[in-house]
Amino acid sequence: MPLLEVATESASKWVWGWDALIAIGTGILAVATGGLALFTATLASRTSRLADEGAADQRAQWRPVVLPVYDEINNGDIALGRDSERMILVVGLHNAGRGPALHVRIELEVAGNPKRLTPRESRGPLGALAPDEQVQLEFKVADFTSDLQLLCDYRDVADRPYSSSVTITFSGDPVFPNFYDVRCWEEHTVTSISDSGYPKPGLTDQSPKQKLKPDWLDPNWPDG
Repeated sequence: MPLLEVATESASKWVWGWDALIAIGTGILAVATGGLALFTATLASRTSRLADEGAADQRAQWRPVVLPVYDEINNGDIALGRDSERMILVVGLHNAGRGPALHVRIELEVAGNPKRLTPRESRGPLGALAPDEQVQLEFKVADFTSDLQLLCDYRDVADRPYSSSVTITFSGDPVFPNFYDVRCWEEHTVTSISDSGYPKPGLTDQSPKQKLKPDWLDPNWPDG
């Protein structure tokens, strides 16, 4: 075989081998890049989840939690009563959380009655409850036999909504109210009471004024 043909055949084999190496290397690089992208996405998702869980734990530590409270000393005196027309139910509420409960709204639902009741009277603050603060609410009810549900909406200092629901039944002789099945929710409301308007007519609006942005600044640019 002529020397030129031998050299040409050897060069062709070398070129094919080099192309194969390049193809293999490219495939390995593609797999590695895909694996790195998957790892990065998984890491980002896990980091985001951990951040959300950390924020939720932080909120849980400082959130308000409105629960029913019953003073044993006053059980026979204030739990149940009567006036000239209807029976009186007295319910105590306690902010058991570490944050203040703001814009507190209360309703009492009677089984089989679509119209909800609002407190007739309150002993203590009702618009807001500081941590470990209590309030006593009085409701006029038709009888002490129908099941009731006490509904409560409130907010934290960041204006995040919370709510509580307390089931009330009656038993015993003399009749005694039982509080059980207490449910608490976040980012959920249960009452039909609308937000209060601020300010009331004749009063000055003291809320912070929004900063005006220059005309040349993008209106979508965040404040700060």
